[in-house]
Amino acid sequence: MKASVIGIFFSKYLWLGIVWLLFAIILDKSYGQTGYGLYLIIKMVESIALAIIVASIFTYTLGTTEFINKIRNLLENIVVSRKFLENLSKEGKIEALKEILKPSDLERARYINIESYYDDYVKKSLDISSKNLRSNYCISANAFYDDEKHLVGIRTIYSYRLYPSETGYKDIRIGFDKEDSHSYCEKICINKPDGTRMVHENVVVTPQNNLGSEDRLGSVSLEDIGNSFDHLDIEVHTVEYGNDHWFMYTFKALQPTDGFRLHLQCSDMLEIRKYAIFDTGNAYHVDTVGNLDLIITCHQWIKEGVGVSVLISALHEINTSDIEESLGPIVPSSELVEGSAKHVT
Repeated sequence: MKASVIGIFFSKYLWLGIVWLLFAIILDKSYGQTGYGLYLIIKMVESIALAIIVASIFTYTLGTTEFINKIRNLLENIVVSRKFLENLSKEGKIEALKEILKPSDLERARYINIESYYDDYVKKSLDISSKNLRSNYCISANAFYDDEKHLVGIRTIYSYRLYPSETGYKDIRIGFDKEDSHSYCEKICINKPDGTRMVHENVVVTPQNNLGSEDRLGSVSLEDIGNSFDHLDIEVHTVEYGNDHWFMYTFKALQPTDGFRLHLQCSDMLEIRKYAIFDTGNAYHVDTVGNLDLIITCHQWIKEGVGVSVLISALHEINTSDIEESLGPIVPSSELVEGSAKHVT
């Protein structure tokens, strides 16, 4: 602190300004009233002296650590503050995040292509604004045996709250594998916040190409709703079929989802044989009641591609004759084909 004070008082420019100012004061006292021309010269010298003094002080201030830190804090508030970032365009936000998440030189030395991973992560994170988000996704399913079709089936209600993207609501899609000719969608219910309800029954599914495979797909348009409501509550009622005495039931999330719950119950001498959860980094809670009741819950964000699979089959503890009497003839395992029903909303 003392060195700073000494430095400012011994600055040659500061002393020059003070000398000029004193010289101007002396001239003003001695000759200020003698003529207009001399008076202007005196005032000009006085102004120059004051300018030199002020400039000297500011020049010194710019070099101090305290002043530099103050300017740095102001710049950080401007660049990093929420108000600044939220007004950036999508492209601007991508560039800002790329600069923040840029890999270090050490990371690049270990793997030269690591930067593409960061870039891909940034792009996928900001693409969420173009997608419909869902919350409290609940699957209520009951496995049964269809005596007429001699197939294991699952009657399911998929329910969730849907939020619009920046362009509004996208179509609700439903579909099954092309070979799965028995599964169908009973109805799709769209519940609006004002209490009104739209019900689409017997949604038609037709063969279409879906990401390289042939599926039976159908959809319900939400284009007319646009951004009229800040959310919609959706219910999708389906009946999905597996094979004669078994079914590999599979669910895969195709949209970002905040919270997930699956409740599957078995009846008609069916039981849950195996289940698997396909996810990393999230916490799942599994509750079972014997082999007849399964509850899987997650109270975190679920990304696209996450899913569960549950293998359902006839009870193994009963005799083959009992199975055939109840379920029909048993097909040898070599002739079984993996369950093909799938839900693609």
